[in-house]
Amino acid sequence: DPPGGRLLPAAIAAKFEALFRRNFSTATAGGWERAVTAPNDKQHYLHVDTYLPTYKAWIFLNVTVEDGPFAYVRGSHHASVPKLRWLFERTRHLTSTRAMPRASPHFYAARGPFEEATFGYEASLRFPGADPDDAAATAAALRAANLERPTLLTGSRALAVVADTSGLHMRARQAPGRVRTQILPPIPLLPRLPPADP
Repeated sequence: DPPGGRLLPAAIAAKFEALFRRNFSTATAGGWERAVTAPNDKQHYLHVDTYLPTYKAWIFLNVTVEDGPFAYVRGSHHASVPKLRWLFERTRHLTSTRAMPRASPHFYAARGPFEEATFGYEASLRFPGADPDDAAATAAALRAANLERPTLLTGSRALAVVADTSGLHMRARQAPGRVRTQILPPIPLLPRLPPADP
C-alpha cells in the first residue's frame, strides 16, 4: 500500500472538498489502485470528452513519464480560434444521425495515427493525426492546428490533477512493467460557483 495507507490523505481530501461539493474522504474510500494500461487502450489517443467545460479529477502517487501520466494540451479548453476551427472541421461532416460513422470493431486493435476511417467514430472526439507512439507526429498535427504539444503531468509525491476535459487530453503510454498508482474520484465534477452578487 502507498505510504499513509490506502485512503486519500486528509490534506488532499480537504482541498478537493473546498473546491467541489463532495466529501472526498468517503468518495475515494476504495483507496489507491495500481493501474496497468493495455497497449491498445483508446485513452492513449488525444481527445476531448465534450464541448462544454466539464471537470475530472485524478490523484497520482509518484507518477513518472514511464508510468503513463495524464497529458494535457495547455489552453485547449479555451474557445480559441484554433480550437473552434478544429472542432468545426472535425465535426462538419456530422450533419445527421445517418452521417455519423459507426464505431469501428477494430478500434482497440488499430495502431498508428488516429484517423476516423481506421478507428471509427465515437462521442469523445479523437484528434486526427495524433499518434501515442510518435510524439513528433502528434506535435506536428497539433502545430498544424495552431495548438501546443501535450504536457505530461508528473510528480514525485501525491499529485492532484483537476482538468477541464473539454480540452485535449490523453493517458500517455506506460513503459513495460510499470504501474501507475492512482485514485479516481467520482466524475464528472462541477466547480463550486461563486456567491451571486446581492
